[in-house]
Amino acid sequence: MNLMLNFLIEYWTLAALFMVGFLLLVFAIFKFPTSIKDKLYGKIVEWLIYACIEAEKYLGQGTGQVKLRYVYNLFIQRFSYLRYLISFETFSLLVDEALVTVKKLLETNNDVMFYVYGTYLNEGGD
Repeated sequence: MNLMLNFLIEYWTLAALFMVGFLLLVFAIFKFPTSIKDKLYGKIVEWLIYACIEAEKYLGQGTGQVKLRYVYNLFIQRFSYLRYLISFETFSLLVDEALVTVKKLLETNNDVMFYVYGTYLNEGGD
């Protein structure tokens, strides 16, 4: 016991540095995956907006389930490493979130409307 106490008195700076390093490691373990997850989530949702617009252009209106499967197949091609981590039900929820943005874009942006349907919102163009 006395030997251990003498060691700590002699090398307290080393022990303090070890504790700080350990705390930084614990913080990094818990914080780092969250930041990666947030960035990946944002990237996926942005890509899904693009994929939904492409599916709307390719398949047209009124083909909801077919478009969902089409977008899922595109997703598997683009993000093959996520195929086992994201279930189809979760993917469907992500697509629903992206579709809110797509719907707003189609209602408000003439260029997107023309790209998808070949016509402008107000038939006269811009």
